[in-house]
Amino acid sequence: MNCLTEDQVLAFLAPDGTALDIDQRRAIEGHLDACAECLELMTLVARTSVVPRVGSSERDAPPRSVVGELGRDDDYRDLVTVDPEHYVVGKEIARGGMGRITAARDRRLGRSVAIKELLIESSELRARFEREARITAKLQHPAIVNLLEAGAWPGGEPFYVMKLVIGESLDKVIAGCRTLEARLALLPTVIAAADALAYAHNMQVIHRDLKPANVLVGEFGETVVIDWGFAKDLADPSGAPDDAIGPYRAPANPGETVAGAVIGTPAYMPPEQAQGRPVDERADVYALGAMLYHVLAGAPPFTGQTSDAIITAVIAGPPPSIAKCAPGVPPDLVAIVTKAMAHAAADRYPTAKGLVDDLKKFQTGQLVGAYHYSAWQLLRRWIRRHRTPVAIAAVATAALGVLGIVSVRRVIQEQARTDEQRQVAERSRGEAEDLMNFMLTDLRGKVEPLGRLDLLDDVAKKAVAYYDRRTEDASDAELKTRAVARRTLGDVLAAQGHAEAALAEYKAALAIVGALGQDDPTNADGQAELAVGHERVGDTLYAQGDAVTALAEYRLSQSIDKTLAANDPKNISKQRNYWVSFQEVGDVLSTQGDAAGALAEYRAGLVFAENLDEANPDKQRELAVSYSQIGNVLLDQADAPGALTKYQAALAIFDMRVAKEPANADIKQDLAAIHTRLGNAMFAQGNAIGGLAEFRAAVTIFEVLAAKDPTNDDRQRNLVVGKTKVGSVLFEQGDTTRALAEFQASLVISEAIAAKDPTNGTKQLDLMLRHREIGDVLDARGDTVGALARYRASMTIAKTQAAKDPTNADKQQELAVSHEVIGDELQAQGDMAAALAAYQSSLAISKALAANDPTNALRQAHLSIGHRKVADVVGNPTEALPEYRASLEIADALVKKDPTNANWQALLVSRRSLGNVLLSQGDAASALAEYRAFLVVAEAQAAKDPTNAGSQAELALSHEKIGDALAAKGDKTGGLTAYRAGLAVAQRLQAKDPSSASFRKRVTTLANKVATCCGARKRPR
Repeated sequence: MNCLTEDQVLAFLAPDGTALDIDQRRAIEGHLDACAECLELMTLVARTSVVPRVGSSERDAPPRSVVGELGRDDDYRDLVTVDPEHYVVGKEIARGGMGRITAARDRRLGRSVAIKELLIESSELRARFEREARITAKLQHPAIVNLLEAGAWPGGEPFYVMKLVIGESLDKVIAGCRTLEARLALLPTVIAAADALAYAHNMQVIHRDLKPANVLVGEFGETVVIDWGFAKDLADPSGAPDDAIGPYRAPANPGETVAGAVIGTPAYMPPEQAQGRPVDERADVYALGAMLYHVLAGAPPFTGQTSDAIITAVIAGPPPSIAKCAPGVPPDLVAIVTKAMAHAAADRYPTAKGLVDDLKKFQTGQLVGAYHYSAWQLLRRWIRRHRTPVAIAAVATAALGVLGIVSVRRVIQEQARTDEQRQVAERSRGEAEDLMNFMLTDLRGKVEPLGRLDLLDDVAKKAVAYYDRRTEDASDAELKTRAVARRTLGDVLAAQGHAEAALAEYKAALAIVGALGQDDPTNADGQAELAVGHERVGDTLYAQGDAVTALAEYRLSQSIDKTLAANDPKNISKQRNYWVSFQEVGDVLSTQGDAAGALAEYRAGLVFAENLDEANPDKQRELAVSYSQIGNVLLDQADAPGALTKYQAALAIFDMRVAKEPANADIKQDLAAIHTRLGNAMFAQGNAIGGLAEFRAAVTIFEVLAAKDPTNDDRQRNLVVGKTKVGSVLFEQGDTTRALAEFQASLVISEAIAAKDPTNGTKQLDLMLRHREIGDVLDARGDTVGALARYRASMTIAKTQAAKDPTNADKQQELAVSHEVIGDELQAQGDMAAALAAYQSSLAISKALAANDPTNALRQAHLSIGHRKVADVVGNPTEALPEYRASLEIADALVKKDPTNANWQALLVSRRSLGNVLLSQGDAASALAEYRAFLVVAEAQAAKDPTNAGSQAELALSHEKIGDALAAKGDKTGGLTAYRAGLAVAQRLQAKDPSSASFRKRVTTLANKVATCCGARKRPR
């Protein structure tokens, strides 16, 4: 048969089948099986054409042409009219507030279907109904109800037709299960439903009303997720809004769906949905967790007499513990439910895919990412996988020996008895060493991503002690294992904050692999171990503040890695190690003030990452880190927009990685870190609200990671960084009370970390910053004595660290800032001579740093501030003027380079200071020009971020200074207007933070000046 004509297609699709005889129909069916083009034609006609009934008045009309192609935008926008005679309608299956579902028979194909119709005439409900039909049709998954047709009856009522699913809802199935074992058998049903949602999330569709009643279970195990009436297409900007249509309506039955400001079913909705806030995929994850909770516990997670009561309980959360409601539930499943139903959306699986992965791992006996296994649980799993009839006793004995229950040494002492016993002992020793090697390598690979490296503490110490007791000659393989044991112990000690002890272990490991490398320099594995050894030593020296020696170690590691990567371009591990070396060298150069060198290393790393094979699983992370590091340098060089672009590129990658591996602590830390950097860039551009949101997103992640591994200092330090970032924004917004609380909480953590490892320069600098931050708040509150005490404590640490590592530009900068803030307090106390000495010390350091790295905007900014501070207290206008002008020259250059950076705009305050000197010399006109120039800047910054108390205070002071200049020129009316404008701003600030002494002082000063001007105007002539 030749290809079908459109007439043949239309005749074949005619519902009554009278146009073709049985032989013709069979011939066409056979042709469709063999001809893909005709099959596509048939599909297009069936989907895009209204097929006329044969014998009707339309039969003689010209056949409709197939105008659409898959993927085109010419799909029908409105539902087409369908002849109701195509269907024989049967009994009603279900009815809701808006529509009903009836069973029917499709006469055209002779099949049973279900028809859903809208019963209420409403343009809003019709739009929602049609959106539901289109979204459901978009989802082609075996566990999602299959939509067969959608249209409108001749009267205009919309409907759609779906597969008739015969079965029971999951809630009824659960009710029929009397035991936990019976309910656990329903786990495949939950997995099937979660799989369906994972597919929907991949299609950017969320359900928003998941519950057991919306999951049908067929007689043969089929699982179908139904009722997508509240679904939202996240990719469609014109899709369903996040809030429901109409006012909130609580249903009579708490198990029913509610509509209004809150949509969904109360017992299964997450807190954010219960509060009527916008939701994303994590709302469905919560609902899936609630369904799993219902399966395991035999009851919904929340119950109550009314929907309002349940919603209140959901918002308060969490639900009753499953362990108490249903003793005997495997702890892995409890952990999965807990993670899925986390009260904070950020703590859940990002999409249903992560939940599905963990459920399937549980089914197959693998480690579940949401559950934290003890060392003994992991060991038992390993033994089960390696059980053999002959070796089980030896392996078990050896395992117990590693854990300290039985001494391995006792086994080795049996060597001296008989040859047979010696052979047994050798085998046992081999089993023991294999087990230790497994725990130091394979097991480490499982616990480290979970943030539980501390679990290997005892194992590593026992392994080191065991090998230290061995007196006979060791093979190369055993020496390598010794080195791994020492390096692992070093990693554990470093994570716990014991840098000196960690360095000793790293050096011992490096000595072993160094000797092996000299024996066989062609051995790639040995060279790789040597590179790692230099890297670990470099890490520790860098943390201790010895940047010069650390850089030398990193360069040695980089040289080895370069050779290994070139010799084995297909080896993913060797390629990644070489990429890491660019980051390490760049980091050290950055701290030494060599921004150009650091940027060159980071860019070289980015190019290398871009050229990596796509099969490299770490390629995306390496790209993201390179973007982030380049962003850091750009931000330092006054290119905030460029930095923001790089950070956003990195964020997109980390979001994707967390979605794929939600249990990986390292990836979550990467995500939190990039949120912090995004916050820095936004804050630098004056977007304090956006910056605060990013910082809080980071803190949410850091809090979870720190709680998971409280002995890990790096996790604790990250939490401190996040909290201080939040505190800094609150401080800028004038909320000194909450800012002080964040800083004080951070100080407690930093003191504990620094006390554990006083040799670690990074942790000492953290402590220095905490003292300074608290001093800033106390200063803002007028407590100059308390602030000065904090600043001097900060100075003591800064001096020690700067002297310890004079090549470290960051530490020298911190010393300069310490001199500066002490000068500020001395100036506030009226000790101008001491303040000048402090400022001059700060300026001398800033000059050296800026000369060493002229492209670094932060160094230039500090130099600008240094000139202004000296000018403020020098006491001689002739000496002050050149300092102010030097400050302004730098500030103008920075603003010209990046006009969006609020920090550089703030440097222009030197204009006001210059105006003060000019006014004191009697040049009121020139002073007024400077004041008005700065007022433009102050108004722009205050308008850009109305929540920033510092910007508002600058605006108030700018108005005041203009008033002073106008008054000096004799313009009392103009002066009064300026004073009143400044007073209005100052009063708003005082109302926001009544505890601030500086705000109170500004209000008093301006009020007095207004009163003086008013008095001058009222004085009789």
